[in-house]
Amino acid sequence: EPVWEPREYGVFGLNCFAESVDTTADMYAPCIWVHDKEMHNCHPVAIYGVYPFLITHVGSADRQTGINTYRRNVHPFTRNSWAGDAVVPAVLGLKEDLVPALSNFADNEWKESLQYFERYGKIAVAINLALLQSHGGVIRVFPTLPDSWSGSFKLLAEGPVVVEASAKDGAVESVSLTSLRDGEVALVNPWPGRAVEVSEEGREVHGPAGEVLRWRCREGCEYTVKVVEE
Repeated sequence: EPVWEPREYGVFGLNCFAESVDTTADMYAPCIWVHDKEMHNCHPVAIYGVYPFLITHVGSADRQTGINTYRRNVHPFTRNSWAGDAVVPAVLGLKEDLVPALSNFADNEWKESLQYFERYGKIAVAINLALLQSHGGVIRVFPTLPDSWSGSFKLLAEGPVVVEASAKDGAVESVSLTSLRDGEVALVNPWPGRAVEVSEEGREVHGPAGEVLRWRCREGCEYTVKVVEE
């Protein structure tokens, strides 16, 4: 039998948002379902820590717990725009699940009624989070990039920092950042396992480093991140 251990998200100070985790299955407890005539309106409370609250994400310590909870989701892809099923893969870095989730979500919305299609911007949110995340001040470029995706973006990250990046066929090509105020920037290496450097208008400000790059930014200056030629 599962052993349920209370786990509260104390950052909100809300006793009503107290999840439980199954310590034998490493997943957040499913919510209690109200079986009515419109099951598609039920909310998947167990994954609220992933979305909309973004406590559990691609860089959090409990990411695997979030993934397990999502994979064992009750009635997946059967809810309408009330639920966040389509957003969760983007938040957790599940690139193989992202496109199917978006497709299923769009299909269900289309079948429901055009008046509800993208009513709460879930597709837009999912795509934005697939391109850029900056929870806790750590910037991640293309955290959930499907292998077939190509494109570029210019988005605002925490800091505030303007991030511009491009990718082709699932591979990151270019990354640059412009801080809107003086301060430290933390960027997860866009090319994992490879040495990269950061330069400000041609002047190197950060040499080859590990998984997370940290450096001091000056307001209004653009910083280019690139792979060090071997």
